[in-house]
Amino acid sequence: AAEQQLFRNQGNANHWIELDLEGVTSTRDGVGAIIYATTPDGRVQLREQNHGVHRYVQDAVRTHFGLAGNTAVELEVHWPSGIVDTFARLPVDHIHRLVEGSGDRAPVCGTPVYAAATESVILLYNDCGTNRWHVRATAGGQFVTYRGGLIADQPFASLTGFSFEFGDLLPPPNYVMSVGGIWQDGLDFTLATGAKACFSLTAPVNKVILAGATRLPVGTAVSLPDFGLCTTSPAVPSAANLSVIEAAGTAMFNVTLTPAASSDQ
Repeated sequence: AAEQQLFRNQGNANHWIELDLEGVTSTRDGVGAIIYATTPDGRVQLREQNHGVHRYVQDAVRTHFGLAGNTAVELEVHWPSGIVDTFARLPVDHIHRLVEGSGDRAPVCGTPVYAAATESVILLYNDCGTNRWHVRATAGGQFVTYRGGLIADQPFASLTGFSFEFGDLLPPPNYVMSVGGIWQDGLDFTLATGAKACFSLTAPVNKVILAGATRLPVGTAVSLPDFGLCTTSPAVPSAANLSVIEAAGTAMFNVTLTPAASSDQ
């Protein structure tokens, strides 16, 4: 019989980083997320969060990157929701928990370039260094109805529709923009000093919001002005059940908005 041997892995001095993903809009473990790790030596590694399940075995959900001699790494996480997070200041040789929407977010500003006649997109951007914001929605030669919400914790300093027509709805809390052909609809609004807002997209379900001049995908709900995750939800109207005999005349009932709107528009 062959001699039994036990080997000990002495390791080496190479660096590493390990990641636990935590989805917020995406699934809890961020299943489906794509992670890129770029090191100063120009190498780019890719990992997919597939929940650690393979054909014949199951392994840890935690994602591991070997970094060789590099003592720094830049991570880019593409979440299934469409949010893209970057992390450039994480120390190596550590395990990190990355929460969706918590990446390093520089101000996203400037007017994006787009072609209303050929692109079907929804864009959000602001005039750099100001509280003035813009939304533009295009159909790219088709007919598209965009729906979502825009709410703030203080009344808007200004809020107007861009190219609104009959049937379009101006927020708060909810907007509707029906766009056809080569045309575009939009919103122009100014936040009060120190105000926080949430801009969301609920339809079409196959689109995400593109932000700033770089058209950065930020998911379907984004807080302003920091471009993080929304901490508030669009207001929802509700009314109590009512039964009325038509001949009885006028019916009175209460409509409740939860949470209350931030302005009287």
